[in-house]
Amino acid sequence: MKVAMATYEADHNRERVNDRMMSRLNNGYWTFHLPPGYVYQKDKGGGKIAILDETNAPYIKEALEGFASGRFTTQKEVANFLSQKGMYQGRTHPSTAKRILENIFYTGNLVWPKWGVPLTPGKHPALISMATYEKNIKRLNKTGIVHSNKNIDEDFPLRGFALCQSCGGKLTASWSKGRMSLHPYYRCHAKGCEMSGKSLKRDDLHLNFQKLLSNVSPNANTINLMKVIMEETHREKLKEFRSMLSLTKKQLRTQLDRKQRLIDNIVQTTDTMLREVYEEELRKLLPEISNTELKISQMSDTDSSLLDAVGTAIEFISNPLKIWDEGGLEHKKLVLTLVFAKPIKYDKNSGFGTASMTLPFKVLTDIGNQKSKVVEEAGFEPT
Repeated sequence: MKVAMATYEADHNRERVNDRMMSRLNNGYWTFHLPPGYVYQKDKGGGKIAILDETNAPYIKEALEGFASGRFTTQKEVANFLSQKGMYQGRTHPSTAKRILENIFYTGNLVWPKWGVPLTPGKHPALISMATYEKNIKRLNKTGIVHSNKNIDEDFPLRGFALCQSCGGKLTASWSKGRMSLHPYYRCHAKGCEMSGKSLKRDDLHLNFQKLLSNVSPNANTINLMKVIMEETHREKLKEFRSMLSLTKKQLRTQLDRKQRLIDNIVQTTDTMLREVYEEELRKLLPEISNTELKISQMSDTDSSLLDAVGTAIEFISNPLKIWDEGGLEHKKLVLTLVFAKPIKYDKNSGFGTASMTLPFKVLTDIGNQKSKVVEEAGFEPT
């Protein structure tokens, strides 16, 4: 009987704890172990509430937004970034990065399907928007997102980008052991290819790629024209953002007024059915308010962020070779992604073939190569 009573009490206590936890989840309070970037602090109303970890939250935000924008192309690159920032001891496994990228908690919402808790606006602050989260999920589900080998990628940044001239397959890379030391080579391993197993010196291939990048940069006149256009575009965009910010703030005031009216109606009404209708409307309104507040916080630094973006874009487009030479693996991957529309074939004798560039570089290069016909030569009209 004592054992039976003890078992009953334990089960009963567990049910009561679970009920309280589920109630807090439904009210937007997380009750489990927090994901990286958050810590618990005591709530004024009792219990604990999740707040941002001032040390690690900026790194998590940078990683999440970096993966969405394409700055980080693989889960492994996200994991390496977090390790470099000191968030984990030693190397971070890509599965850790995947769990972070998949976690909807970072949008300011929570969900717990095991207990039937649907997507609910949380009481914790958001790190990213729902749009950023959806981009990350889409990229994770895309084919081609694979784990990368950090050491190999750092030693051979063109692995997977440079193609075999004979078969068009992607060149692999490795270190080969010589008599006295190791030697770096790119190779084609495609079956039946005449270049299969033949070695291409890494330094030769990298030197040819640097020559290719040096020819990609637009000339000084084109850069100056681009600065004028981008600064004008920045001014126009700034006007649009300020107008949008004003409208969004107005939208938030309307939502907050509606929220207060619903709360007043809930308190004042004695009709149970009517109260349930008001409560359901309030429940639907809360996530809308959270999303609007998040939009306002993201738009608050529009002026400086747009200006910084213009400067960064000009610096990158002006000299991608400098970014390649001085940057680390992350910057090299960025150059490959933003400058070239697709991989390029490499021939041992003639070097890289014709490069297919992305639209900005293609347009700027075409502009720089054209002779201006706007101003006629002297003699057509008085100079």
